[in-house]
Amino acid sequence: MKRLALVSSLLLCVLAAGPALGQERILAVTGGAANGATDAGAVGEIDPMSGAFTALNVPVPGSGLTGLASTTDGRLFAVTNGAQSSEPPVLIELDPTTGALIQTVGQILDPTGAPVYLQDLALQPGTNTLYGAVAFVGGDTEGGQGNGNGGVTEGGDGQNALVTIDLGTAEITEIGLPDFGGIEGGYVAIAFTPDGTLWGKDTNESNLFTLDPSDASVLTTQTITALGGGLGGLGLGSGSDGRLYLSECCDNTTGNDIYTLDTNTLEATLLGPAGADRRVHDFIIAGAPVSILDIPTLGEWGLLALLVLLAGAGIVFVRRR
Repeated sequence: MKRLALVSSLLLCVLAAGPALGQERILAVTGGAANGATDAGAVGEIDPMSGAFTALNVPVPGSGLTGLASTTDGRLFAVTNGAQSSEPPVLIELDPTTGALIQTVGQILDPTGAPVYLQDLALQPGTNTLYGAVAFVGGDTEGGQGNGNGGVTEGGDGQNALVTIDLGTAEITEIGLPDFGGIEGGYVAIAFTPDGTLWGKDTNESNLFTLDPSDASVLTTQTITALGGGLGGLGLGSGSDGRLYLSECCDNTTGNDIYTLDTNTLEATLLGPAGADRRVHDFIIAGAPVSILDIPTLGEWGLLALLVLLAGAGIVFVRRR
């Protein structure tokens, strides 16, 4: 009987802890304040159940953040949208726990010294190579960061170029220009899934691409559908199970809706709104899934208290028997 009571208490503890232990910690960044956006330029967390964004820090006040990436050893990097602060964009390193600025790595410039505005970052699994997607040239995507990219490519047209960025110097190297068949807006969001596949997402269209990371050539083109029609995307990030996280783009009046996307079925599942008029630009999964023992947040303090009560009740019951 004692064993049964103890096992029952432990089982209740495991069942109570299960939802928290299974959640991933999703970090995200928000763009600038071109549309009066809430939490502009913030690093924060996305609730994996509701999609809600909670700001942790604003590492470079006055400048939005348009890309986020984490190395295999846990270092966290982001890129600023310098166009909104009249300064060249910079690659920065952040504290992965608080989102605070650790260091400025360097300015993002082309070989002529002109600023290159990046719309997204993605780290290649296994190589720690940081990739960036150059912002759309000639369009006003989140505050005018579409100009000044012409020198990044030999042909003088930097729109949507795929580049790599040196983590030590912020020097960029062009990989290539994907051919999207004349689709206006091109892609501004990229993400690697754990299997090494590089995905690209249109801003205003429903197309999802796979790209060759060696030359930026388009390998496949698929169409995402969601309730209400096509699904464009402002930010793209990968979950540990190969799903993609997607922030919807862009009506310029309200915040993003946050989706998960099954890359096998192209089924998009709505998590919910980021909240207010927040503009989420990029996601990463920060390390291991959340543990209530390590990161008691949200209602997890209450959950932790519940676990203690359940365990205590089990011990008292066993002793009384």
